[in-house]
Parts: sequence; C-alpha cells; structure tokens
Amino acid sequence: MQKNETSTGGLPSAQDAGANPWGLWSAILAVAIFGNLFTAASPIFWGGFSEYLGLSDALIGQVMSAEYSGATLATITGLFFVHRPTVDLRKITYIALAVYAGGNFLTPAVMHDATWLEMLRFVCGFSSGITYVISAAVIPGQKHANRLVPVFYGSAYITGAVLQPLLPSVFAHWGFDASFRLMGLLAAAALVTYFYFPRHANGHVEAGKKSPTTVRQSLPALLVVVVALLLQYIANSGLWLYFERIGVVSGHDAQTAANVVGLGTGIALIGVALATVLATKLKPFSGIVLGTLLMAGSVVMLHFSQSLPVYVSAISLINIMTTFVTPFYFILLARIYQPAKAVVSGNIAVMVGFTLGPLLLGYTVGDDSFAAAINATLALLAISMVLLSIYVLSARLRGDRVLGSHARSEHSA
Repeated sequence: MQKNETSTGGLPSAQDAGANPWGLWSAILAVAIFGNLFTAASPIFWGGFSEYLGLSDALIGQVMSAEYSGATLATITGLFFVHRPTVDLRKITYIALAVYAGGNFLTPAVMHDATWLEMLRFVCGFSSGITYVISAAVIPGQKHANRLVPVFYGSAYITGAVLQPLLPSVFAHWGFDASFRLMGLLAAAALVTYFYFPRHANGHVEAGKKSPTTVRQSLPALLVVVVALLLQYIANSGLWLYFERIGVVSGHDAQTAANVVGLGTGIALIGVALATVLATKLKPFSGIVLGTLLMAGSVVMLHFSQSLPVYVSAISLINIMTTFVTPFYFILLARIYQPAKAVVSGNIAVMVGFTLGPLLLGYTVGDDSFAAAINATLALLAISMVLLSIYVLSARLRGDRVLGSHARSEHSA
C-alpha cells in the first residue's frame, strides 16, 4: 500500500501508474549529467582553451559567458512551458540532448574561429539548460522525490569530481578536441534512456485527480523563498571564487591553497549524502536553518585562515553545507507553489546567484583583504534567514500545515 507523500510534508507525488522508479531516476540523472558535462568541468576547460588553443583569458571568458548565457536563457524559458500538460517534455528534452551531443561533436571544427565558437557554445549552453531545467521540473512528480533531489543537485559535484582529474590526461594524450567528441559521445549515449523519461511534470498524466496537499499556493511566499535562495547563492558563489586567493593572502603557498580548494570540491559530496539521508527525516525549513547556521560558522572561520587546519575545515564545511542546503530549498519551493514553476524559479535564482555573486562581492575586496567580503557573505546569509522567518510567520498565520510536518516519504519501495 502507498501513502501519499504530500500528506507528510514531502514533495507532491504524481508518479505514472506502473512506472519503474529506477528507470525514471536513471533517465533523469543521465540527462542532467551527460547534458551538462561542459558546465561541470568548466575550470579545466578554461585551462585547456588557454594551453592548447592559446586563447586569451578575455576570449575564453567570452566563450564561457556564451555557454552560461545560453543555459540561463533556457532556464528562464522553462517558466513558460514546463508546467503545461499539453507539452511533451520527453521529446523536448531529448531533442535538446541530441543538439548538445551534435554541438560538442562540431566544436573541434570551429575552434579556430572565435565567432563561430561562441555561437556554437551558446547553442550548447541553451540545449544543456533545457535538459537541466526540465529534469529538475519533473522530479517533484516522481516516487521518493525527496531522495532524488539531493542526488540531482549534487550531480554536478559528482561529475566534476570524476572529470576534473581525468580531463588533463585526455587533453595530453588524445588532444583537446577529443574531449569535446567524448562529451558528444556520452550525451548521445544518454539518448537510450528516452522511454524512461517522464512526459509531463507534476503528474499531469493523472489529470483530474485532486492533490491532497493542504498547502495553499502562494505567489508571495514563493517570491520570498526564491529571493532567500538567490541571496544564499550570491553569498556562496561570490566567496567560492576567492577561496584559493584567501588561502594565499593568509600565508599559504599557491599549491597548498589549490589543493585545499580541490579537496573542498570533492568533499562536497558528503553534503549530498547527508541531504539524501535526512531529506526524509527533517522538515525542509529545519534543514535550511541547520545548514545555513553551520555554513555561517564556517564562513566566520575564514577570518582565521592563517591556520591551515582552520582554513581546510572552513572551505570543506562551506562546500558540504552548500550541497546540503540546496535540496531542502527545492523541496520547500515545491511544497509552497505549483511544483514545476517553483522548481524552475529556484533554478533561475541559483543561476542568477552564480552570475551576480562574484561581481557583487568583488566590490568588497581590496588591498588583498577579504574581511569585508567575509562579513558581506555573513550578512547575505543572515538576510536569507530573515526572509525565511517571514515566510514561516506568514505560513503560520495562514494555517498551512507544511511547517508542522516532516518531509518524509512514505512511499513503499
């Protein structure tokens, strides 16, 4: 017997009757991972463009910006169609995945023409953005969605942890252009999961069945939580860019600082594991508060980065809490508004946060001092908690039950 997940504060469930949850999970994760390989390994590709093609940092920045701009535009576009029951998301997703595969295969042919390279990477970015936003939007309708969310949002860290150490060897032994053909091949291979991918978000296949959730959809509540998530990512991404520099300024040599930052990226997978386990035990709000408080404590530790153990602990804990907090935000978003729209809105907030973070916190850095940037990060985290407190208060005044129930999935396996 299956009990409905929404009655316990988890994500709304609208699984296709008789669908294989393992097939669904595999298809969603395959599309998200193999449709976004370049993004997950961007720092390594930056070095590859510089070393093997001799491109200037300014030109590499333009190429990277074209890719990210395409992905951001695709995410925003998702607001207009992912929630519609008449749209076949499976077809759109796999067309985008095929375009992404083809774009990677074609990239070596335009590597020495900057204009064509930027245009093609924009198309690849748009395609990858479509695959990612649709994959995110269909998750709330799947069985045991609360466990899938942390794995999904940690997939980029998993991919980065695997690819980043391997790619330099690929560049050296098979050529820089071979890496793009490899990405194209992997994306093409993921097309075999086509028949397992959901056609619609939020269980539109079960149209006519009334959702048992007792939570009233509130646009103001959605906006408050989305802004809180945006501030969280402005803080995270802004400070993340300066992790290595903070170590060097604090007296550690460049190689040591780089090793610490690399370790922190890999260790972020601990946050994915913790969120996967606790997503069915903690309320979303509780998970966000716990993770943000621990993150704030680790940010404070950066003031004392002269000590190598403190520096390592701070970097590691910030990364762990980033991957821990994010899934709880998306579980909460899917509980307070129409899930597909809420998830897309959250993804827009994340991408905008990544874009604005380094720019805004850059204004607080001067004379090799990061004290103001660290304090600004703490302020952003504090404001995000204030906004969530406003949401809690307003939800209680409305009498919504979501705050008093655990995000526990009671689906049978």
